Amino acid sequence: MLVLNWNGLEDTRACIRSVAQQTWAETEVHVIDNASANAEADKLEAEFGESIHLRRNADNLGFTGGHNGVLHDLLTDGACEYIALLNNDAVAAPDWLDRLVEDAEAHPDCGVFASHMVFFDEPGYTENTGIDLLTTGEAVPAGRNDPVDAFPDSGPRLGASGGAVLYRASMLREIGIFREDFFANFEDVDLSLRALATGWDCRFVADSIVRHHLSRSINKVRDDEFRTRSVRNLTTAYWINVPWPVILLNLPWLLGTYLIVPLVAPLLGQWDLSRILLRGRFRTLFAMPGILKERIRFARKRRKSLWRISARMWWRQRSCVVTYWNFFVDVVVLRRRRYMQ
Repeated sequence: MLVLNWNGLEDTRACIRSVAQQTWAETEVHVIDNASANAEADKLEAEFGESIHLRRNADNLGFTGGHNGVLHDLLTDGACEYIALLNNDAVAAPDWLDRLVEDAEAHPDCGVFASHMVFFDEPGYTENTGIDLLTTGEAVPAGRNDPVDAFPDSGPRLGASGGAVLYRASMLREIGIFREDFFANFEDVDLSLRALATGWDCRFVADSIVRHHLSRSINKVRDDEFRTRSVRNLTTAYWINVPWPVILLNLPWLLGTYLIVPLVAPLLGQWDLSRILLRGRFRTLFAMPGILKERIRFARKRRKSLWRISARMWWRQRSCVVTYWNFFVDVVVLRRRRYMQ
């Protein structure tokens, strides 16, 4: 079990306490501190002592670098069968790990298990049940704002949020861990797509409940560079992992969002969105030679046929039409309200 802290002492304390109450007994708790201020690592060590394995990073290595050091050590050691990640701004139900491991034991062909994350202050509503991939190549939280009761059953998903997830260690040894250069955001999408692209599967576990303070950690670093890197990360993840048959079928939607959205966004007053999209996509374009090499490398790791993997990914993706329409309506309504004021 890994928990990453960066200037979030009170949240991390609550998170570790929820981990300590897990009914799944065979748990090692690794807490990584990303060079937090105000001696937060010392305070965590003083409070939790030997009940946690504390790693102190000399710099803020982001979500990817922060986790990867411990992930590498655990996978090299070879003793663990599963590795769970829990955001420090989340609190898990006592049977959270039990439910995830139970599902993992029942589905040995799956390597990624998504939790049912709910809003911390409104636990009757879903924050996400994993990740949906749109036909435009964009990733969105599955089930956001829907009642918890709308998801009574576990089942297949396209991906899992890294905020509360269980990974099969044998899968990670085979396909690798987070991409260091992603730093933060969409590294979980990349890993989920990589799992599917190499023949592993992903599942949502309905009764693995986690209450989450949405974006409390991310909001500390959300600036233009973060948003540009997010576009670049997601676009890179898509072009490395998604099979060519799916890309070809989605090509009209991809070209539409790449070419038309940056042109239309300023007409809706979204100048920043247009600028960020263009910057992020150009960064991906310049990295395309490396992306193509990565595609070839992971194609060699494929455990199932290309067509079977493509069919699975094609049917699990979601149409972009509703998402784009809702965005358009929200922007138009917001502009009208401002005008009327």
